[in-house]
Amino acid sequence: MKRGYLIDMDGVIYRENQLIPGAVAFVEA
Repeated sequence: MKRGYLIDMDGVIYRENQLIPGAVAFVEA
């Protein structure tokens, strides 16, 4: 079974100009 994630880039993985901790690992997974 395939899984996918829809990510809204408007403040979901980053806040202002800083990435939320763990965001890079989530996107690379």
